[in-house]
Amino acid sequence: MNARRSWQATIQCCASCSTRTRQSSVPCDTALPTRSWRRGWGSLLHRMMTSEVYYIVQGRGLMYIDDEEAEVWPGDTVYIPPGAAQYITNVGPDELVFLAIVEPAWRVEDEVVL
Repeated sequence: MNARRSWQATIQCCASCSTRTRQSSVPCDTALPTRSWRRGWGSLLHRMMTSEVYYIVQGRGLMYIDDEEAEVWPGDTVYIPPGAAQYITNVGPDELVFLAIVEPAWRVEDEVVL
């Protein structure tokens, strides 16, 4: 018997970026929101109890993880371990666009804004 399962997952940004929630049918419990920031804008310093992976699509950003900072560019992938203090800010002239892969999907109880 070939059973195909599909779950209704919430594509939802976290409290640190205050983005609206959308619904999408995806085959797992993973949040994959696309985020974008204008020049000078970014997320608040926060910690997630789950890991995250950011994939930079467009623009230039400054990524902060615990006590390290690094510039990020299109094509860069950033792993953020669970419990790390983190934020990202747009430091380029263009809009910063990135995917934020969160697994399991983001939940309010998994995030602490510092």
